[in-house]
Amino acid sequence: MTGIVLNRVPGWQAAIKKARAKQSRIRENAWKCIPWDFNGTKVRVMTVGDYLVLEHFNCPFLYRQEPELCDLAFLFWALSYDCLKWNQRRIQFGRSFFAWKYSRWVTKKFGKDVVFQEACAKVFEYIDEIFLDAPASIKNGRESGLCYLAAWFDIIQSQYHMSESEVIAMPLPQLFQRIRAIQERTGVESPQFDKIEDKLKAWVQDGISKRRFTYDDLAGGRVVFGES
Repeated sequence: MTGIVLNRVPGWQAAIKKARAKQSRIRENAWKCIPWDFNGTKVRVMTVGDYLVLEHFNCPFLYRQEPELCDLAFLFWALSYDCLKWNQRRIQFGRSFFAWKYSRWVTKKFGKDVVFQEACAKVFEYIDEIFLDAPASIKNGRESGLCYLAAWFDIIQSQYHMSESEVIAMPLPQLFQRIRAIQERTGVESPQFDKIEDKLKAWVQDGISKRRFTYDDLAGGRVVFGES
């Protein structure tokens, strides 16, 4: 940061500590598979298989692109418990009909601009948490082609001897944490980023550029970090 030393700003260290505590909770929750609630709509923790489906259909939420209502409906359906049940039944007509009904229901429920924008903001937060520990090579989505899939399956199967179906059904946060644990145990060097501090710095920079507060406000302890 230019213009001020953030470590000397009142409240900065407390904000970092609070953010890191939240990060620890996110990592712990990855093993509990707690569903997300979007105004009563339950969404599962994304698995490897879910990601492959969303990536195949170019889901804009994965690439931080502006979504449309149909994109929200598709994501909610793909990550719903109902979709999982229908996939297990493998009844094509029934699955297609229920998916259509589900899409109509989501469209009606989230069709208003304010509700839609709030839901999209929370979906991006969901994506950020899912990919918190993602390897750097897939940070920008599909730029690695199929190589990232080979790396995922190879490192997990070579260490844990899991079948392909077991890896595909694995929640992404668990897979990423396992990959990190394997890399640390085997001495493989990988880039380490302080995402928590970087995110707070980006928030401060955005606040300064948009004049929500000034450097004097920061120095005077009049800024509550992470709030608009």
